[in-house]
Amino acid sequence: MLRSRAASLYGFPTVLYGTLLPAPEIGARCASVLRAAAEAGHETGVHAWDHVGWHDGLDRMSVDEIRAETRRAHEKYREILGRPARAAAAAGWTVNARSLEVEAELGLSYTSNTRGGWPFYPASAGRVFSTLEIPSTLPTLDETLAWPELPTDAAQRDYFREAAGAGGTHVHTIHAEVEGRTKAPLFEAILDEWRKAGATFLPMGDLAEETRARRAEIPAREIVRTRLPGRGGTVATGWPEAS
Repeated sequence: MLRSRAASLYGFPTVLYGTLLPAPEIGARCASVLRAAAEAGHETGVHAWDHVGWHDGLDRMSVDEIRAETRRAHEKYREILGRPARAAAAAGWTVNARSLEVEAELGLSYTSNTRGGWPFYPASAGRVFSTLEIPSTLPTLDETLAWPELPTDAAQRDYFREAAGAGGTHVHTIHAEVEGRTKAPLFEAILDEWRKAGATFLPMGDLAEETRARRAEIPAREIVRTRLPGRGGTVATGWPEAS
């Protein structure tokens, strides 16, 4: 948090939500914004009901507690957007066998719960789960801002241009409280660099459909935890060698 200058990135209230301050119900507060995004054609899905509670407490939760927490998030999504969610991405890239079991019950099109590597079917506790997992492949901006070797916006732009320039398909996670606030100009510059390099952008749902069309090529991978430069704690991955 200190290395990434979290207070200046997120604002002090955001840093304190869920710890010293009660977390606001963002879905209810921003329902009109969420509807507008969906109506504009942007893909939507469920992230978390309680981000800090999930990230910090998942491993202490029973499957019934996980099911109740997940149900609250999906019911709020349906209330706001009028339809069930078809995708989800776990808070802090934090999952375990119990949360994967609950997600499998939902019949989602895909999840994006992990970091690094290629799409796969997650395995944990001796079971392969049926929901396609599409990992985030690139570091997040709040991570790279903590890297001492990238001290300037120009260095950040160069890094992201080169990281995505080797070809193939990449998934990049952004945070509204970072790229949508103080780092919005830098994010726009990174997008411009990618466009100049010939990158195209597609919804994750389209990527999921393309991937499932090659079902025989999709591996099952065991979920493990790993650490990433610039991020506190651990994240889930099915490809520790790639992470």
